[in-house]
Amino acid sequence: MEVQDTEVVSQLIAGETHEMKPVTIASGAGELARGTVLGLVTASNQYNQHNPAGSDGTETARAILVGDVDATSEDVSALAYVLGKFRTSDLIWPGGITDTQKEAALLDLQDRGILVDTDWS
Repeated sequence: MEVQDTEVVSQLIAGETHEMKPVTIASGAGELARGTVLGLVTASNQYNQHNPAGSDGTETARAILVGDVDATSEDVSALAYVLGKFRTSDLIWPGGITDTQKEAALLDLQDRGILVDTDWS
Protein backbone atom coordinates (compact mmCIF):
# COMPACT_ATOMS: atom_id res chain seq x y z
CA MET A 1 0.00 0.00 0.00
CA GLU A 2 1.31 3.44 -0.95
CA VAL A 3 1.14 6.22 1.62
CA GLN A 4 0.55 9.68 0.21
CA ASP A 5 1.58 12.95 1.75
CA THR A 6 -1.33 14.78 3.27
CA GLU A 7 -1.58 18.43 4.09
CA VAL A 8 -3.03 19.34 7.47
CA VAL A 9 -5.60 22.08 7.00
CA SER A 10 -5.48 24.81 9.61
CA GLN A 11 -8.63 25.23 11.65
CA LEU A 12 -7.68 28.83 12.41
CA ILE A 13 -11.22 30.10 13.01
CA ALA A 14 -12.64 29.15 16.42
CA GLY A 15 -15.86 31.17 16.43
CA GLU A 16 -18.80 31.73 14.15
CA THR A 17 -18.26 35.43 13.49
CA HIS A 18 -15.19 36.90 11.85
CA GLU A 19 -14.55 40.02 9.81
CA MET A 20 -11.95 40.55 7.11
CA LYS A 21 -10.62 43.63 5.38
CA PRO A 22 -8.35 44.15 2.37
CA VAL A 23 -4.76 45.00 3.29
CA THR A 24 -1.45 45.49 1.53
CA ILE A 25 1.47 43.30 2.59
CA ALA A 26 4.72 45.23 2.21
CA SER A 27 7.32 44.21 -0.34
CA GLY A 28 10.14 42.41 1.43
CA ALA A 29 7.85 40.70 3.93
CA GLY A 30 8.64 37.40 2.22
CA GLU A 31 6.39 34.36 2.20
CA LEU A 32 3.74 34.58 4.91
CA ALA A 33 1.34 31.77 5.75
CA ARG A 34 -2.32 31.81 6.68
CA GLY A 35 -2.61 32.65 10.36
CA THR A 36 0.42 34.95 10.47
CA VAL A 37 0.01 37.66 13.09
CA LEU A 38 0.43 41.04 11.40
CA GLY A 39 1.52 44.50 12.45
CA LEU A 40 0.96 47.75 10.56
CA VAL A 41 4.00 49.68 9.31
CA THR A 42 2.99 53.19 10.32
CA ALA A 43 4.98 55.10 7.68
CA SER A 44 3.61 53.14 4.70
CA ASN A 45 0.23 51.96 6.06
CA GLN A 46 1.17 48.46 4.87
CA TYR A 47 1.24 45.26 6.87
CA ASN A 48 4.15 42.98 7.71
CA GLN A 49 4.67 40.13 10.14
CA HIS A 50 4.32 41.23 13.76
CA ASN A 51 7.75 42.10 15.18
CA PRO A 52 7.73 42.54 18.97
CA ALA A 53 11.18 44.18 18.82
CA GLY A 54 10.17 46.57 16.03
CA SER A 55 9.83 50.33 16.21
CA ASP A 56 7.98 50.89 12.93
CA GLY A 57 4.48 49.95 14.09
CA THR A 58 4.83 46.19 13.60
CA GLU A 59 5.54 45.85 17.32
CA THR A 60 1.77 46.10 17.84
CA ALA A 61 -0.22 43.08 16.67
CA ARG A 62 -3.21 44.26 14.64
CA ALA A 63 -4.57 41.51 12.38
CA ILE A 64 -4.28 37.88 11.24
CA LEU A 65 -3.52 36.92 7.64
CA VAL A 66 -6.38 35.07 5.90
CA GLY A 67 -4.35 33.23 3.23
CA ASP A 68 -0.78 32.51 2.15
CA VAL A 69 1.04 35.33 0.32
CA ASP A 70 4.44 35.91 -1.24
CA ALA A 71 5.53 39.52 -0.77
CA THR A 72 9.20 38.80 -1.35
CA SER A 73 9.70 41.28 -4.18
CA GLU A 74 6.51 43.33 -4.44
CA ASP A 75 3.58 44.64 -2.43
CA VAL A 76 0.74 42.13 -2.34
CA SER A 77 -2.99 42.70 -1.85
CA ALA A 78 -4.42 40.30 0.71
CA LEU A 79 -7.18 39.87 3.26
CA ALA A 80 -6.68 40.05 7.02
CA TYR A 81 -8.97 39.11 9.87
CA VAL A 82 -9.68 42.16 12.01
CA LEU A 83 -12.44 40.74 14.21
CA GLY A 84 -13.36 37.28 15.44
CA LYS A 85 -12.29 34.31 17.50
CA PHE A 86 -9.31 32.18 16.48
CA ARG A 87 -7.37 29.12 17.63
CA THR A 88 -4.09 29.95 19.34
CA SER A 89 -2.46 26.78 18.00
CA ASP A 90 -2.95 27.94 14.40
CA LEU A 91 -1.41 31.40 14.76
CA ILE A 92 1.96 31.94 13.06
CA TRP A 93 4.51 33.90 15.08
CA PRO A 94 7.95 35.24 14.15
CA GLY A 95 10.90 33.05 15.08
CA GLY A 96 12.37 33.75 18.49
CA ILE A 97 9.25 35.31 19.98
CA THR A 98 8.95 34.72 23.73
CA ASP A 99 5.84 33.67 25.63
CA THR A 100 5.75 37.11 27.27
CA GLN A 101 5.83 38.80 23.84
CA LYS A 102 3.05 36.50 22.60
CA GLU A 103 0.91 37.38 25.61
CA ALA A 104 1.42 41.10 24.91
CA ALA A 105 0.52 40.59 21.24
CA LEU A 106 -2.61 38.63 22.18
CA LEU A 107 -3.67 41.54 24.40
CA ASP A 108 -3.11 43.93 21.46
CA LEU A 109 -5.32 41.72 19.28
CA GLN A 110 -7.95 41.46 22.02
CA ASP A 111 -8.08 45.27 22.25
CA ARG A 112 -9.06 45.23 18.55
CA GLY A 113 -11.75 42.57 18.87
CA ILE A 114 -9.61 39.61 17.86
CA LEU A 115 -10.00 36.92 20.50
CA VAL A 116 -7.83 33.84 20.74
CA ASP A 117 -9.29 30.65 22.16
CA THR A 118 -6.64 29.03 24.33
CA ASP A 119 -8.84 25.94 24.76
CA TRP A 120 -7.70 25.05 21.23
CA SER A 121 -3.98 25.42 21.98
